[in-house]
Amino acid sequence: SMENKQSPPGSRTFGYCRVSTFHQNTDRQEELLLLRGISPDFLFLEKASGKTVNDRPILKSLEDHILREGDTLVVESWSRLSRNSSDLLRLVDSFQKRNICLISVKENFDTSGPTGSLMFGILALLVQFERELLLERQRSGIEKARLEKKYKGRKPVLRPANFEDCLLRYQKERIYSMKDFMIETKLKRST
Repeated sequence: SMENKQSPPGSRTFGYCRVSTFHQNTDRQEELLLLRGISPDFLFLEKASGKTVNDRPILKSLEDHILREGDTLVVESWSRLSRNSSDLLRLVDSFQKRNICLISVKENFDTSGPTGSLMFGILALLVQFERELLLERQRSGIEKARLEKKYKGRKPVLRPANFEDCLLRYQKERIYSMKDFMIETKLKRST
């Protein structure tokens, strides 16, 4: 629940508002967070549609440099914080590990209590389920394409002439690293 809890001494409460385009405004979100008692000085506004936290510099700065143990971040809804469930899970997990509380007003989500921990666990399961469904659809699509002779798989990479020599050096010499091997053979790690 989102009842007012006593914050630890020195803790701070921040608000984060985001809209996807410069044509939109954050007024509605700002008003909601200000009514919840967040100081205008602690309200962060962002106009970015980035898919990940790295595409949203203000949120990234909050996460990396401003928020500290015991602080609280309040958002109007999860959709203001993240564009997908796995990004949201990573963010919530990062906050939990650092003892930072996250409150989402619309979803009535507060990570500071046992209900928040339960919701976080459910979110983690949903992200895992979503990932497994995606992989299953991908495998199904590849199999269908194979049956229709449209999918050939990855093209084979020819071994460079110096491959065997470099492999022997890598296996025998402790100072000859995988990086050295890749540079000399001009192969990529994924190969």
